[in-house]
Amino acid sequence: MEGRKTQRHEISGSANPCTIHFIEQASKFRSWSQVKLPEKPVLQVVTIEPLRCARSAFEVARNHDAPAPDRYQVGMSDSIRYHAQFTLHPRLNALVREGKLQVGSVVSLGKYLIHEERSSCVIFTLLEIDILSEREPLYGAPRSWMGLPIPKKSMEKLVVA
Repeated sequence: MEGRKTQRHEISGSANPCTIHFIEQASKFRSWSQVKLPEKPVLQVVTIEPLRCARSAFEVARNHDAPAPDRYQVGMSDSIRYHAQFTLHPRLNALVREGKLQVGSVVSLGKYLIHEERSSCVIFTLLEIDILSEREPLYGAPRSWMGLPIPKKSMEKLVVA
């Protein structure tokens, strides 16, 4: 990994390390608002899904044989809510491929961008994360905004033997 893109730390004890209510605060954040978000919030990974990205006409013209870069969409939980609109920057893809970032990982968000899509959708792009723990059981009982639980296939991965 390049420079300080990621660091590994250990979580001590079994207390909930998540920054409670961060998902709600960040999802309501607007560029014009006066709300200050917590620095380096701690969240738990609850889903990881690969995304295939379209390439621009410039990229196709420059190298027409190259495949579109893979990206990953990561669902994050603050132990109360989860939000599935976190996208990893491509330079962080190795964390998923190497198994360092997985369902159950607890991370601290270093640098990230918040994009407002339409009036009710907020998408995060993760630029820098610190992995605090590679695998932990689920903290809390997070639900989506519509009250839905974490998808079943991810819940199975959150059970740590």
